[in-house]
Amino acid sequence: MQTFASISGLSANLLKSHCFFNNCDSALVEWFNSAYQIPHGRLPIQFLGVPFISKQLCIGDCMPLIEGITNRINCWTTLLLSLAGRVQLLKSVLYAMFSFWTRHFILPKGVHHHLQSLFTRFLWKGNTTSIGGAKVAWEDLCLPIEEGGWAFQILWI
Repeated sequence: MQTFASISGLSANLLKSHCFFNNCDSALVEWFNSAYQIPHGRLPIQFLGVPFISKQLCIGDCMPLIEGITNRINCWTTLLLSLAGRVQLLKSVLYAMFSFWTRHFILPKGVHHHLQSLFTRFLWKGNTTSIGGAKVAWEDLCLPIEEGGWAFQILWI
């Protein structure tokens, strides 16, 4: 690490760092502990709000995304937004959160369906708890504007 720091001019902030060991010899771990005073971390962790895991995601791994979207919607329910306002927030904020995750992972179908139901409830009712009352099928809303849709993204695979 000192060689890297002298060549690149970059150094690790040991107060913000954690080390992770997987299937390492205990002698190597002990040597590293004596050479560097970096605390050990445990997987899974989150980096930029996304879980840092190597396996295929399950619905439980996507709970930060679902909770984040639900929390945003719950904050907006007190604003008494018009339909046009909800459409704008849905397209600009909620889809951005969804897109950020889909750039990194293939999300399970259950997550897609859950988010679609959250988006539908927010669009038509303005909250996450009301059920029913969708005026137009989601598939029709995903059509291009030229075909009479609202150009929403399709959430399922």
